[in-house]
Amino acid sequence: MKSNVLKFSWCLLLFLVCLAEAYTAPYNAVTVFEPDSTYCYRIPSIVRTNNGTLLAFAEGREMDCSDMGDVDIVVKRSTNNGQSWGPTILIDSYGANRLHNPCPVVDKNTGRIYVIYCVNGSVIAYKYSTDNGSSWTNYTEIGSYPTDVDLTNGSIGTGPCNGIQLRSGPYEDRLVIPYRYRTTTGAKKIRLLYSDNGSTWNHSTGRLMSTGDYGINEVSVAEMANGDIYFNMRNIDSDANEDTSLRYRIVSWTTGDFFTNLDDYTPLELDTMLPEPTFQGNSGPVIGCQGSLLMLPNNHLVFANPAHKSSRRYLTIRSSFDEGGGWAHNKVLSTDYSAYSDMVYLENGYMGVLYETGSSNGTIAYSRFGLNWLTEPEIAVWTLEGTVGQIVQPGTTIFNRICYGFHGTVTGQMPYVAGPASGDEALRFGYTTTGDNSTSDYITVYDNTTNNGLDFDAGEKFEITACIKTSNHRSGGAASSGAIISKDSDSSPNQQWWLRVEDARIKFLILDDTGHQSYVTSSITIPSNSWVTVRACRDTVADQLKIYIDGTLRGTATDTTTTSLRNGANVRIGNFNNYARQFKGDISYLSILRYE
Repeated sequence: MKSNVLKFSWCLLLFLVCLAEAYTAPYNAVTVFEPDSTYCYRIPSIVRTNNGTLLAFAEGREMDCSDMGDVDIVVKRSTNNGQSWGPTILIDSYGANRLHNPCPVVDKNTGRIYVIYCVNGSVIAYKYSTDNGSSWTNYTEIGSYPTDVDLTNGSIGTGPCNGIQLRSGPYEDRLVIPYRYRTTTGAKKIRLLYSDNGSTWNHSTGRLMSTGDYGINEVSVAEMANGDIYFNMRNIDSDANEDTSLRYRIVSWTTGDFFTNLDDYTPLELDTMLPEPTFQGNSGPVIGCQGSLLMLPNNHLVFANPAHKSSRRYLTIRSSFDEGGGWAHNKVLSTDYSAYSDMVYLENGYMGVLYETGSSNGTIAYSRFGLNWLTEPEIAVWTLEGTVGQIVQPGTTIFNRICYGFHGTVTGQMPYVAGPASGDEALRFGYTTTGDNSTSDYITVYDNTTNNGLDFDAGEKFEITACIKTSNHRSGGAASSGAIISKDSDSSPNQQWWLRVEDARIKFLILDDTGHQSYVTSSITIPSNSWVTVRACRDTVADQLKIYIDGTLRGTATDTTTTSLRNGANVRIGNFNNYARQFKGDISYLSILRYE
């Protein structure tokens, strides 16, 4: 059973993405790799060279997306911080062999970019570039393996992640790559591969992780301010006494030389604030997923992984300001399918994330955003999760996962149905339990419980995010529209805000207390009976209202309001406060972000 700390950490998951350009949050993810006639692309990693070029690495898997088989190492270059990417460059191909787990690292002193990778899980090799990734040297194998490494079972795995160059201490400028392997006795260990010049690579001592088939898997590292190295590892432990949905971590002691004595580390422990998915795959259970680390300026450590409890979705970026001791902020970059990822600092207050997305078909995307987004406050996230087929009864509480209050109360009887991905659920609004139309299915967040927390003043920036599916509201104008969420009022001058589906388009409206009204309607219709993610933003820097559908800007309008939107009305999910505009369809989650 998960600890109370884990339960609290799940309450902190923030299922939204801030998309207003003025606030430098992620928007319009750029596709870097997508399946083509040659490859399925997986296992991304990314670095920034000394001249600012971004290099996006991946495995190019021929024939299909499976882990085994003919796999090459490829890279793409971007010279404009990831807005566009050049052609695919083949780094290495070795017949029908499997080249895997690319781990790049930049030597800031020489400008060389090294990419370390594995061959059939039994050899570690590298190439390097001196021209910012345009061309690569010949293949060089790293030999002289530790005597306990089993070179016959294909168990060696670097990262996958970007490597690090130590910034301080007795080994300043040392290049470091983590890897794990199976020993000749079947145990699992981790080591550090390191070099002081890029030409000679050495192996640290090993750290025993488990003695059986399970335990740790893919590993990422980051350097702490005091020179410690922080390890974060995928958990594939099937021990019933352990929680397989939590990641492992260890941290070095500053008093020890962790290159010659890797056992001089804090004990291996589960991080109760870093959940990861466990689910049933096509050929058996899939436990955990790779995660990536990045140390930002001011000792700001970030970690990324798919944080859904039962599927590879909700790519979440978490922030720690105490070197991994706790995670104070959690931001969801993508609510879509997501799996492996890597992160890069771009300087000037920006960072980027390269990640698998779309579906498990070999697509890799890149998003760039300002660091300020990582600590922007969300105020409400309602994830409408339950058991498919269960009927939610009147009076049921729908919890705000941020734990600030703002909990909702159900009216009507709504069934849980399958959500946008395997393992997801949603509530179905606007139907009785026998399938007939209903005009009384809604969730109320009572105004007297929110302390005006869901009201907005003049010039106050906010955003609403929703994941919905409906085959209704295709025509008929306002009278046939369906309210996703509203804080509407019939009292003069009826200041309010709401988001609804009208004539198969998304409409977002705000009205202030002097009667100034602004609204924006999406330029495209949403597909019938298909899941879409809708985001409505009030951008008070640009004085605009904006609508995004599945991450793409689909509507803008000038915001002419000048005074407060505050009212004493309740928030309704599923219709208006006067019971009109009943939404008929499925809602998987809703969230509200307020900028400060």
